[in-house]
Amino acid sequence: SKDPAAPGFEVELARELAPDAAFHWVPTYRWPVVARQLLDKRCDLFFGLPIDQRFVDDNPRIALSRPYYVMGQAVVSRTGDGIRRLEDLGGRLVGVQAMTSGDLLVVEKGYARRVYLTSEETFEALRTRNVDAAVMWSPPAGWLARKTPGFEVTWIRDPEGEFQVAIGMRKEDRELKTAVDRAIKRLVEEKKVEEILARYGIPVPGESPVTTHPEEVST
Repeated sequence: SKDPAAPGFEVELARELAPDAAFHWVPTYRWPVVARQLLDKRCDLFFGLPIDQRFVDDNPRIALSRPYYVMGQAVVSRTGDGIRRLEDLGGRLVGVQAMTSGDLLVVEKGYARRVYLTSEETFEALRTRNVDAAVMWSPPAGWLARKTPGFEVTWIRDPEGEFQVAIGMRKEDRELKTAVDRAIKRLVEEKKVEEILARYGIPVPGESPVTTHPEEVST
């Protein structure tokens, strides 16, 4: 975001990691485009990459830092609807983003679902009562609910749909990786990562439902 008060949680983390960091903006919908930024030395670090063996095997020239948070699925519901877990979605119409882990999870459970193209469309369907709840990736779930009063976000325990998130860099930059790993360890231990995620409403595994109230939403 261009809003200096909420530029994005990973932008804030990058600034904590390196206060004098410069940002290079590129489209991120195609991984090969992103990878070239690193491999061609147009940038040195890229946030938000999965610690996943398939990803590692497919990208032998990319090194991953230690993880800084866990990304997973979350249920978004209206405050007071009594939805506290995945099983509470039985008999309800659930909004999902097409071809996401949340979509697959709802299908596996046999719940009635309505499919949307983006997380924003999925949340809007919930806001306008076209669906009873939504299952979404945790970062957009938390952020969209944070901006709109009257919603709860609950983490779904689904090991197959969770993954640790790291920073990518060139494998040859060994000293940089050591420095980044050390900085992430410090930011996690100091609860700085947790603090930044909380400002964006992003749930983490094992926490109670995050409820948004009108007084929490800036105008």
